[in-house]
Amino acid sequence: LELATQTKYLRKELLKGNDLQLQLSAEYDRQGLLDDLIAAAFNHTFFDYGLPFTQQDFRQRLEQHSAKLVAKAVELEKLLRTIVAHDYKIRQALLKLDNRSMAAVKKDVEQQRAALVYSGFIYQTPVANFYDLPRYFSSLAIRMERLQSQLQKDLLHTAELHELTQRLLELEKENPAIELLPAAVEYRWMLEEY
Repeated sequence: LELATQTKYLRKELLKGNDLQLQLSAEYDRQGLLDDLIAAAFNHTFFDYGLPFTQQDFRQRLEQHSAKLVAKAVELEKLLRTIVAHDYKIRQALLKLDNRSMAAVKKDVEQQRAALVYSGFIYQTPVANFYDLPRYFSSLAIRMERLQSQLQKDLLHTAELHELTQRLLELEKENPAIELLPAAVEYRWMLEEY
């Protein structure tokens, strides 16, 4: 309620454009992305410094950082547009793959996409890792371009990565709270770097 004017402005100005609407298509919920983007902008602007526990802390945060909100939202939107553009290319490439000979690759790419882009991902992805998402999607797009000439190499790397991922999933299944530990979060994002 404190920043209703800025929020209204962001709702009106963010995620506009025909190119973006085409790339979003049926895969993404524009309104959901917009809500997520605005929530993430608030989070990055006001809470990167910890939570305010008093009314005075809250007021101080508003005074010190409210002018940065729109710029942060625009910065996150730019990253999101890059992610969506790469993801659009990936989705188009997936449609062209033969289901029989490329089933394992398609499944792996879909799983990787689902781990990176899901409802609420802009807000829930750790700050440092969110800034890496365009690079991950760019790498995935390059993987799709090179797939025909490097299929065996891709399948070998996919099997190795699957084994490493399974270890984490088994640990999370045995100990659900482990996914909140910094080491588990770091490991999860190291798998994206693989």
